[in-house]
Amino acid sequence: MDKKLGKGILIILLANVLNLVFNILTNFILPKHLSVDSYSAIKTFQLYVSFFGIFSIGYADGMYLRYGGKELKDIDNSELRAELNTMRLFLLIESVMLIIFSIFIWDRIFFSFALTIISLNMSGCYINLFQAVGEFKKYGRIMNLTTGLTFAVNILLVFLFKTDNYFIYLLCYVGVNTFIWLCLEYLAHKSIRSATKPKLFSLPLFVTNVKSGILFMIGNFSSILLTSMDRWFVKLMMDSFQFAQYSFAVSLEGFLNAATTPITITLYNFFCRKNDVKTVISARKLILIFASLIISLAFPAKFVIEIYLNNYMDSLQVLFILFGAQIFFIPNKAVYVNLYKAKRKQKLYFIKLVAVIICGAILNGVFVYFLHIKEAFAYATLVSSFIWICLSQLDFKEYRVDMKEVLYVFIEIFAFILSGYFFSAIIGFAIYFLITVVVSFLLFKSEILKFGKSIILKKRFA
Repeated sequence: MDKKLGKGILIILLANVLNLVFNILTNFILPKHLSVDSYSAIKTFQLYVSFFGIFSIGYADGMYLRYGGKELKDIDNSELRAELNTMRLFLLIESVMLIIFSIFIWDRIFFSFALTIISLNMSGCYINLFQAVGEFKKYGRIMNLTTGLTFAVNILLVFLFKTDNYFIYLLCYVGVNTFIWLCLEYLAHKSIRSATKPKLFSLPLFVTNVKSGILFMIGNFSSILLTSMDRWFVKLMMDSFQFAQYSFAVSLEGFLNAATTPITITLYNFFCRKNDVKTVISARKLILIFASLIISLAFPAKFVIEIYLNNYMDSLQVLFILFGAQIFFIPNKAVYVNLYKAKRKQKLYFIKLVAVIICGAILNGVFVYFLHIKEAFAYATLVSSFIWICLSQLDFKEYRVDMKEVLYVFIEIFAFILSGYFFSAIIGFAIYFLITVVVSFLLFKSEILKFGKSIILKKRFA
C-alpha cells in the first residue's frame, strides 16, 4: 500500500468514525422528536444545500484539478491567495443577489440556503485544496468541527429549547457553516503568506479555473442531480409524509458516506501519481468487497427503526434498495470518477453523466407509472447506478471488468435485498454477512490474501 494513501485513509477514517457516531445520533433523534412537517422542511433545506457547488461555476473544481498530486509547499502563495480572493468576491456578489431574491419571494427555506452559499462554497474550496495536495489531517479537522457543532446545535434545540420551529434549526445551520468558513479564512490568512500583496480579483485566474473546472463542476452537479433525482420526484409527486419517509432512508446513507469518503478522497491524489492497470484493477476489487460489507449497516439501522422509530417503518424497503445501489455507486465514485479527474477526461465524464441523468429521469417516470409507490424511485436509482458504472467502464477499457466481478456484484445485490426484505434485522444481517464472506473468498481469495499480507508485513501495495 502506498504510504501516503494509507496514512490519508487512516486519518480521514478516524475522523469519519467520529462523524458517523454524531450522524447516527442526529438521524435518529431529529425524526423522533420533530414533527413530520418540520423534519420534511429540514430535509428540503439539505436537499437544496447539496447543490451549493454549482454557484462556483467550476472555479473551485479548476483549482482542485490544477493542484492534484502537488505539495502545498510547492504552490505559489501569492497566486493561491489571489485565487481565493477572486472566488470570495465572486461568491459575495452571487450571495447578495440570491438573498434579495429569496426576500422577494419570501421562502424561508430558500432564504436560509441563500445565506449559506458563500460559506459553503469557500469552505468547499479549502476542502478541495486540502484533498488535492494530500493535506488529509486538515480535512479531517474540518469534518470533525462541522459535524460536532451541527450535532451540538441539534441537541440544544431538541432537548434544551425543545423547539419544533424548523426555521430556527435552519438559521443555526447557517451559523455553523459561517463559523467554519471564518475559521478557515483565519487559518489561511495565518498560514498562506505571500511576499507581494495579492490581487483582490484576478480575471485571468478566474477564466483559467472556470475553463478547466466547469465541465467537472457540471459533472459533479449532474452526479448530485442523479443521486438526488429520486427525492425531487418524491417531493413533487407525493405528499410531505412520503417525502419525510423517503428522505429519512436517504439520510441513513450518510453512514455509508462517512465510511467511504476516506477512500474516495484519498484515491484521487493516489491515482494522480499511480494509475497502472494492475494497481487500479486490484484496488477496484478490494473496493467492491468493501462496498458489499459496508452496506450491511442497513441491518443495524433496521433494528433501531423497529424498536425506536416505528413512525418510519415505511422507509425500510426504500432503505435496502438505496443501500443496494451503493454496490455500484461506491466503486464508481472511488475508481472511475477519480480516474476521469486524474486523466483529465472532463468531457467524457460530463457526457456519460448527462446520458445517465436522462436515463434516470425516464426510469423514475416509468417505474412510478407502473408501481405508483415511493419505492419505485428507489428502484429507478438502483438501475441508474448500474447503468452509470457500465458507461464509465466503456471509457476505461484497459481496466476491464472480469466475469468474477460481475458475478460477485449480482450475488451480493440479490442476497442483500432479499435478506433485508424477508428476515428480521439480526437474522438478515447474519445471512448476508455469511454469504458476503464466503463469496468474497471464493472469487477474490488472491486479492484478499495479498492485501492482508501487505498490511501485516507493511509492504507497498502492488
